Amino acid sequence: MKFRSATDVVGRINMRLQPRGNDLRRQAKVIETMLQEGEALLDRARLLAHLQEFGLSGSTAAWKGLASYADWINTSVVGPLQIPTEMVDYLLYAGRHRPASVAEIGVANGGMATFSAAFFQALNPACQYHCIDIKDRFYVLPRIRERLNFAFHIPSTSDDHAGKVFDVVFIDGDHSYGWAKRDYLNMGRHAKMICAFHDIHGQEYVSEEGGIFGFWRELRATEARQSTMIEFSHAVPGEGVGPRGLWMGIGIIDRTTTRGLPLATA
Repeated sequence: MKFRSATDVVGRINMRLQPRGNDLRRQAKVIETMLQEGEALLDRARLLAHLQEFGLSGSTAAWKGLASYADWINTSVVGPLQIPTEMVDYLLYAGRHRPASVAEIGVANGGMATFSAAFFQALNPACQYHCIDIKDRFYVLPRIRERLNFAFHIPSTSDDHAGKVFDVVFIDGDHSYGWAKRDYLNMGRHAKMICAFHDIHGQEYVSEEGGIFGFWRELRATEARQSTMIEFSHAVPGEGVGPRGLWMGIGIIDRTTTRGLPLATA
């Protein structure tokens, strides 16, 4: 067995960390700009341009459904795992309510949370962004972590926050049917303004008792009678997506349209 010197090992580690550091520094500049722009962020083209500069997670490089966004993808894992236009349209829809509290279930590497927190804080400086995950994989520079109104609940699950009320709840945790429903019952149905789900068209999770794919469709049978429901589905049929274009997608339940009505239990 060949032993590497300590210098060689450190050098290799630094090479692996270099892309992440570069991405985080670039993202920090985007965040600072966004926080200064305030209401101007409600311009869709502007917000998309910021997201392109912020970049998607390098983990998406192999996703053929995002081939048209190849130049948006970072060299490291940091960044959202989203179809950019779906993410931006969700933010614009939720942002018009100027929420004071947002909870994201399943923050993973923190890309979605960091960009979203900056967006909501630019519109409402008092907005606090709650990050919920079972594992700490959150990448953000310390100065940005302090700059944004983050509240970290890691490790935790929606079970630890059952019944708590937030203006906006974004559910993107375990995509099995059981956990999608559990996250909704624990937190989503208590959202004052918006409850949103990611991967409502993720058929790869159907084998898990129907997954989020199945649970979202159950919700449509109940919530649509009392709440405005909106879907952002921008996947293009083809390789990596399938002939019907059912992939990813963000579903929104707008509770502001039904305030005072009983909460659906699905």
